[in-house]
Amino acid sequence: MSEEKLKFDFDSEESKNPFIRFLSKNSKSITNLIITHVATCVFGLIVVIACTMVSGQIWGKEGYPTVIIHIGGTVAALLYLMVIYVHMWEKGADNKNKIDAGRLKKDKLLGLKIWLVPNSIMIFLTILSTIFYFVWQNGSNVVDIILRFANGMYLNLFSIAGLPPFAMYWIVLIPGMLVTTFSYISGVCGQKCLFPEPKNANKRYR
Repeated sequence: MSEEKLKFDFDSEESKNPFIRFLSKNSKSITNLIITHVATCVFGLIVVIACTMVSGQIWGKEGYPTVIIHIGGTVAALLYLMVIYVHMWEKGADNKNKIDAGRLKKDKLLGLKIWLVPNSIMIFLTILSTIFYFVWQNGSNVVDIILRFANGMYLNLFSIAGLPPFAMYWIVLIPGMLVTTFSYISGVCGQKCLFPEPKNANKRYR
């Protein structure tokens, strides 16, 4: 059997699996979101840990260290949202050209759909954490540890919200959903990017 017959063409219109076609067409954006999440998660953890150590050395009093910790944590969260905004705005701006040329159907929720792919595991773990909290609280410990590390860019928020852990896991999902949805729509509608555009952005996005 020839190599061509063995090869599965993910981009082929003959592929009957819509999810595979979706992954193929948006693989770059999905990869960018995954890399951004991991990078800013690690950055958030480092910032919070560093701020905890530094603030303790500077003040050494209970209460004061939380100020610098929350400032550092807020910077990490805003950095994450800014980077995914730029990624999805660029995706929307690129798709605008294809939509205008009639080669792509307009879908304003595409940004949200792309975000859901890499974050589906986070949503699944959040559902588990919610179930464990109401059914078997001790069973949520492992899941909570994973989710806290996976939400490193929002780590500082968990200490000030005063809400059950599962509630915070749901809340921190919202910013990413809103930002990717809004930024993609902005790109598709031809609106200017709110942040400095990527180096490969060009006039054809206008």
